[in-house]
Amino acid sequence: MGVLALDMQRGGSILGKYEITQNGAKSYISFKVNHKLRTLIRGTHYLSTNTKMLSLSIGQQGLKASARGGVLISVVFSVSHHTLELVLKKDYLATNWVVDVGSDVVKASVAACLGVVAGSLTVGSSVVVTPVIAGVIAAFVIQKLLTSIENKFQIKEKLI
Repeated sequence: MGVLALDMQRGGSILGKYEITQNGAKSYISFKVNHKLRTLIRGTHYLSTNTKMLSLSIGQQGLKASARGGVLISVVFSVSHHTLELVLKKDYLATNWVVDVGSDVVKASVAACLGVVAGSLTVGSSVVVTPVIAGVIAAFVIQKLLTSIENKFQIKEKLI
């Protein structure tokens, strides 16, 4: 998100705008700011499935790809962290590991899905960084809310 904002700033405005247009079955992302000054997004329009657009979380497919990557990172770190707990803690059982990893995966998946929904709702704003910011904030808030609900009702302890 920071790299995208800096590149848009080089093009004239951090609030650089874009629009998504349909041409037959293909969807294109057209940028409205000066493309000659940018270093990352050098063109004026890209196919919405372009790898650069996906990696920068621009457009609907980019938001989905970003959420998928975030969930994957969460799963990798959760499994690693709880596996170390399983190996190093004496009173940490396999059931604890299954419940902890499952809980982390569910929270990450729900937060990512709702983050994509929040980002998708702001795609129409036409400012490039707005959907990314909205998605990240929504996912963070939802994840914190799910964690507090989990702690309040002691869901992990009841499952174990």
